[in-house]
Amino acid sequence: MPQINSDTNFVNIKVLHLSKFFPPFRGGIETVVYELTEGFNHRGITTDVLCSNSIRKNEQEITASGYKVTRSASLFQLLSTSISPAYIYFAKKLCGQYNIIHVHLPNPMAALAMWLVRPNAKVIVHWHSDIVNQKKAMVFYQPLQNWLLKRADAIIATSQAYLDASHALALN
Repeated sequence: MPQINSDTNFVNIKVLHLSKFFPPFRGGIETVVYELTEGFNHRGITTDVLCSNSIRKNEQEITASGYKVTRSASLFQLLSTSISPAYIYFAKKLCGQYNIIHVHLPNPMAALAMWLVRPNAKVIVHWHSDIVNQKKAMVFYQPLQNWLLKRADAIIATSQAYLDASHALALN
């Protein structure tokens, strides 16, 4: 595996994280995306975020660390998913500017956006958890999820134990 050191030049790498939400919204995925984005930018890897907003308003901000966070307006929440057509609009607008798209799952809006936009970039799927509470919704979401897992250039699981126990990852 290649080693990263302080002399490594990441000038041509641009990463876009697709997340459900982003701080100040609190959650495990949001914390991971925040820490990765801060860390990558600190190392010189241009890294930005596309996420849903908790309100019906599109917002873009440049953080104190200098990266861009695009928050797409949410119409409502359905089965723990922010319904945001603007997410797809921003994914189409932004994905072509990055050579790595880092998708944090589960996130039905991100999976749908990836399927509709079909970016040419490398795709990394960060697998945070299987969907366990909304089993009926899986009838609709599972084909998108499976397509994205097969499309991914790399899949990162949150732990080896989780990787070994994940039903969805075992299928792909």
